[in-house]
Amino acid sequence: MKVFGITGWKNGGKTGLVERLVSEMTGRGLVVSTIKHAHHVADVDHEGTDTYRHRAAGAKQVILASPMRWAKMNELRGDEEPELTDLLEQIDAADVVIVEGFKSASHPKLEAFREANGKSPLANQNGSIVGVAAKGTVDVSLPVLHLDDTSGIADFILDFLEIGAAKEQPKKLRNDCFALPPGVDWVPVDEALTRLRNSLQPVASVETIPVAASARRVLASDVVAVRSNPPAPNSAVDGYGLAFDALNDTLNILPLVDGRAAAGVPFSGKIAKGKAIRILTGAIVPDGVDTVVLEEDVTLDGGNVCFDGLVKKGS
Repeated sequence: MKVFGITGWKNGGKTGLVERLVSEMTGRGLVVSTIKHAHHVADVDHEGTDTYRHRAAGAKQVILASPMRWAKMNELRGDEEPELTDLLEQIDAADVVIVEGFKSASHPKLEAFREANGKSPLANQNGSIVGVAAKGTVDVSLPVLHLDDTSGIADFILDFLEIGAAKEQPKKLRNDCFALPPGVDWVPVDEALTRLRNSLQPVASVETIPVAASARRVLASDVVAVRSNPPAPNSAVDGYGLAFDALNDTLNILPLVDGRAAAGVPFSGKIAKGKAIRILTGAIVPDGVDTVVLEEDVTLDGGNVCFDGLVKKGS
């Protein structure tokens, strides 16, 4: 079992990076487990639950079991906090264990670093750090990757640990067609508003002109279309159309129907419940389809489309 850590200053992007790495590596078919070390007094339960009442009554260990998952909570009751090696013994077999925290332990680590924090990189004082995932400039002699380059960071870690990718598995759903590419940041609202204000010019007067002469003009009042355009619901993304009621919240494998729905070339038939159809941006949604799963979120296996998780209904 290979162990690799993600460390860094507070608000350096550690947890977000771990989250993305887990999704990336499991999408490559690897079994990934995590250990998170909290410096503050953390609790995974809350007052009022049955398990909390068991612990409050004095139980040393409490196991919660359900059809979805099970968990064991172990109260220290004055015992020493366990070392990382003790916690690793509690992990079942996995290809890689990603550890967030435990910066003083000896396992190899990658530092998540944001220049905007105004801190000096930990890598210059921690010999177990073997690389830095940074946003902004960082002065280190180690390999530096961009903090948002999840795939590149995963490659770096797996190469370091000498772990090859397993057979590709159905991808975990992101449900996010607005995700930004690596190296691109959202513009703060105030900055965006300033840019807009600086580009505006006042309208001097109102006049009536032919539509053909209206290019680069601003409407003085609303103009309402006489019919909907497009005239039917259409897909906002490239992906696969399906009926939400046919899905489950774990592994979905749906056979693809022949043909596709494209902008200007609609699919004429009805999609049976439990099947899927290739659909392109702007295409009219075929009969029987009420949800589209993103192309980037699926794996194709022969004549089937596969994905792990439950896409949002109507997305």
